[in-house]
Amino acid sequence: MFNQKGGLSPLFVLISKSLIKKLKKSILLGYLDINHTLLIF
Repeated sequence: MFNQKGGLSPLFVLISKSLIKKLKKSILLGYLDINHTLLIF
């Protein structure tokens, strides 16, 4: 996870960035789904 220089490895940074992106997208979609079902009822 860490390289010799004490910084995060580029691969780890890339993976975490894509995970955060997916997480944000799923949260947004879930929020929209909840709003949609509330509008229906």
